[in-house]
Amino acid sequence: MRHAAHRAAFATLCLLAIGAPAAAQSPPPRPSGFGPTVDEFRLGFVFEDVEDENDSRPGEYAANVEMLFTRLDGNYGNRWIDVFLRPRPHFGTLISFDNGVNQIYGGFTWDYHLTDWLFIEGSFGGAAHDGITTEYDGDSLGCPVQFRESASVGFELTERLRLLATIDHMSNAGLCDANQGLTNASVRLGFRW
Repeated sequence: MRHAAHRAAFATLCLLAIGAPAAAQSPPPRPSGFGPTVDEFRLGFVFEDVEDENDSRPGEYAANVEMLFTRLDGNYGNRWIDVFLRPRPHFGTLISFDNGVNQIYGGFTWDYHLTDWLFIEGSFGGAAHDGITTEYDGDSLGCPVQFRESASVGFELTERLRLLATIDHMSNAGLCDANQGLTNASVRLGFRW
């Protein structure tokens, strides 16, 4: 039950990708502007710890700020290879309003447009946090540095504005004695130049 939300999100993204038409559109052209490396700036509202099995703690809320940079160079002539070998680097932070877990994170983001206005996105990287790491606490995240991944469904609202529904997960993959993990759900707006 704990990982049912992950499995459901992953299955949905796989079905969307499989059901995508063979001639799925490439991302709309990006307006020129802010500089050679900045691609997108995102702001979001986050509901923290959506898988918490400890009902004694109320849900925590947070703000998310993320910056995505232009794609890695190269054109491989195959849209699937281009998707996998040309991710966008990202860097972000999650700032808790309550007594939740603050994070700074970075990694790579892959996206795929299913239509001109609908896309899916996944990311993988690492995060540092200020959550509990002591071995004997039931909410312990174990290590202060974790792996972090996310999955999103996004909508192009305008040429420069997009809306994303995102699930992200942070875990140490069993590298520390405790591995509670942390899963957040968010709604984010992306602004492109």
